[in-house]
Amino acid sequence: MTTRSGISARSYPLSNALKPMVATAVEYSATKGDAQSVIDTIDDFASHYHRIMIIGDDKGGKIDKVLKEHKPKIMYELGCFVGYSAVRFGAIIREWGGKFYSFEVDEQSVEVSRKIVEHAGLSDTVEIIHGGFDSAIKPFLENHPDHTGKVDAVFIDHWKDLYVPDMQLIESLNLLHPGSVVLADNVIRPGAPEYIEYMDSQSDKYTSEMLEYKPAGSSEVVDAVLVNILKQ
Repeated sequence: MTTRSGISARSYPLSNALKPMVATAVEYSATKGDAQSVIDTIDDFASHYHRIMIIGDDKGGKIDKVLKEHKPKIMYELGCFVGYSAVRFGAIIREWGGKFYSFEVDEQSVEVSRKIVEHAGLSDTVEIIHGGFDSAIKPFLENHPDHTGKVDAVFIDHWKDLYVPDMQLIESLNLLHPGSVVLADNVIRPGAPEYIEYMDSQSDKYTSEMLEYKPAGSSEVVDAVLVNILKQ
């Protein structure tokens, strides 16, 4: 049996057990107020204790470069799990006064992520919104009407079968502007072929680039982040 994301349903009780363990590891091992220390602690947990669903340092480093090039002031995230990417990318965009908004449907993930963001000293930059993007975005925009046409970057990393409908919702709400960057993780494994096809069908509107991930010492591409930029 698999979940909507393609992950074995057996992993879900384990995943739910691991999330508060990650929060505890951060609380006791990471320097409070130090975002890099928080990132390092979570990376260490994933490397030496148990693999968890985070972007990781290899793909994360590639996205870091994209963000430093485009310098988004307003960035959305769809799916935060334990807040690793919220801390990692929030710390970067804070350098130029950016704000990071992460939408997460799972209550436990929201609770854990908020604790980790607070420990990293990023509560003034990162906001975790409880709710699926499809249900939470319109009430959110009522309080942030200035976001229309002003979202500079979006990181999509939740249920793979929601990539296309949520991207279509982003487009229908006119959140993006020419130059906005949309990054979608795990498009090869577990895979989001419908999303790749959808974005390929809009090659007249978006540029497209695959940031490929290869394990150290391997020539095999095991995953990738699809990067699309809205054309002028």
